[in-house]
Amino acid sequence: MKKKVCFILIVTLLAAALSLNASAVLHQKQAKASYGSAEIDGKLDDAYKNSDPIEARFMSSIANQGTEDDVDRMATAVSYMLWDESNIYIYTEVTDSTPITNPLAGNSSDGIEMFFDFENINSAEASPIGRVGNYGELGVFLKTCAYAQAVGSQEYETVWIENFSTFQDEFLMSNPDCKIANVITPTGYISERRFPLNDELKAIIKEGFKFGFQIAILDDMTDDSARDLKITWGEAVDDISPATWGQSAHCDEILLTAAPEPPAPETEAEVPAVSEAAAPETVNPKTADPVVFLFAVSSLGAVAAAATKNKKNKNK
Repeated sequence: MKKKVCFILIVTLLAAALSLNASAVLHQKQAKASYGSAEIDGKLDDAYKNSDPIEARFMSSIANQGTEDDVDRMATAVSYMLWDESNIYIYTEVTDSTPITNPLAGNSSDGIEMFFDFENINSAEASPIGRVGNYGELGVFLKTCAYAQAVGSQEYETVWIENFSTFQDEFLMSNPDCKIANVITPTGYISERRFPLNDELKAIIKEGFKFGFQIAILDDMTDDSARDLKITWGEAVDDISPATWGQSAHCDEILLTAAPEPPAPETEAEVPAVSEAAAPETVNPKTADPVVFLFAVSSLGAVAAAATKNKKNKNK
């Protein structure tokens, strides 16, 4: 009887696990973001090196003119994130073999999309707060077309999607502390961003806090203002894609950590003292033993006398 009950219980648990809502997605990847700050100038400040790299190398989707043959030369990226009491900072370097040169006709060209899910709505631990936009009342969506300045389409350098998240619409769009720097490089481009935290986020952003994050690199391979590939940090889970605007999207995870302890200052190595036993003996006539000193003087006198006597014998 007991065996039968156990069997039924196991079957019930398996059925429950298989029937989980597909939108409850476990975070697959995690990266640590160190405490620190950085200048928004497109340069990798040393503080970023205390954080884990976030590598976007998963070909998430193909669209428009893209084909399977393009995957081998798709853009890839590595990002680093920092945080402090007032801001989030993120630096991204993209390797792109097909940079665009034509003016933009829209905001879907080469660029970066970032999704910040501070309430962990798109995770297994769904927030009890109702969904507002795709990433909640505290969600943030950031987008840039990195080549916008270079091709004369400055209006697409910072892209805001209205009503995507209320926090973004109300707080970030006109905030002077929300800054971006895009720099074209010989191998692609660098994009560095900072966005300020509102009071609600300041209350929860602290060491040990975890939140959902996803980044997508848009790759326009045909220079027609339409992305052909999307490359992400996260990877697809069954039919659930990372970094999409639909409510089935999932985020991976950022863990906020303290800044590393500074290394202890180096101290000069102490020169070991030489013991009296190891020190070489020297004779100081002022402090030498009187007997030894008199013996030495007498010996010198005897030698001198013998030398004088020999000289006299030779002169005879």
